Amino acid sequence: MTEYWRDEAECTLYDPELFFPISYVSPKGLAQIEDAKQVCAECPVLAACRAYILDGEGGIDVSRRAGIYGGLTPKERFAVHRRSVRRRETAAA
Repeated sequence: MTEYWRDEAECTLYDPELFFPISYVSPKGLAQIEDAKQVCAECPVLAACRAYILDGEGGIDVSRRAGIYGGLTPKERFAVHRRSVRRRETAAA
């Protein structure tokens, strides 16, 4: 997949720190996550971004993932990965 889609990413107009919340559980961190997700929701290349990060992270443990990418938190991306693995295992059985 080409990375030219990044040139159109809405997040490039914002401070990158927005997408790396200070916390994933504190009220301030949760507000920051919602702000970042709102930017992602309005992004014209959301699908390409999400596909890129999900493909790139693969089986990386949730504790080694960071930031909001493709409108998803690290835990959400890990959950998507696990569901995908389970579907492939079920289909192969």
